[in-house]
Amino acid sequence: EMFLAYCAVCHGVDGKGHGPAASALKRRPTNLTMLAQKNRGKFPGAEVTKELKSVDQAPHGSQEMPIWGTFFSDLSPRSEAIGMLRITNIVTYIRSLQAK
Repeated sequence: EMFLAYCAVCHGVDGKGHGPAASALKRRPTNLTMLAQKNRGKFPGAEVTKELKSVDQAPHGSQEMPIWGTFFSDLSPRSEAIGMLRITNIVTYIRSLQAK
C-alpha cells in the first residue's frame, strides 16, 4: 500500500508521527490522524492532495519531506493519471486514519 511504502517511515504506520525515521528529523512529522479535528471536524482532502501533488518545496515546510508530486509523476512518466491515482489513494487512506 502506498502509505506504508512512502509515508509510514516518518509518519508511522498509525499516522501519528512516530515512524522509525521521525527521531532523526529536525521537525516532528505531522500527526495525520488529527487533520480533521484541527479543521473543525472536516477532513481537508483538497489541502492534503495539494501538498502531495506539489512539485515545489514551499508547501512542505521543510526540505525533510520529499517532494512527492515529482516523485509520483516520475514513477509513471507516460501517465499523469497514474501519478494522481497514487496521490488519491494516499489521501483516501489518510482520511481513514482520522480520530473520531
